[in-house]
Amino acid sequence: MSQKRPSIIDTLDIAPEAEAEPATPAKPKVVKMRAPKAAPEAAPEGIEVHRTSIYVPLPAHERLREIAFVERKKVHDLIMEGIDAVIAKRGHSETAKRKPKAS
Repeated sequence: MSQKRPSIIDTLDIAPEAEAEPATPAKPKVVKMRAPKAAPEAAPEGIEVHRTSIYVPLPAHERLREIAFVERKKVHDLIMEGIDAVIAKRGHSETAKRKPKAS
């Protein structure tokens, strides 16, 4: 009563391969990996920090990089100097500078 469903594979015209040559293994692909990024430096204990992003026009950023290179500083340090200048100009005593870690 129940008939077997016809196989599609039976209807395909597949000729057996004549003694195939062994496949040559593919050349392994060499992938260059980057060194892992260093973990962000943790803020010294007792100092709370807020992370933010700023958008700097390209000419200003290039000038900051040039100044940082000449003065052997980081662009971040120059930006922190600017924050300190803005705070001081408005008569506040806070500073953006981090206190050095106690050794």
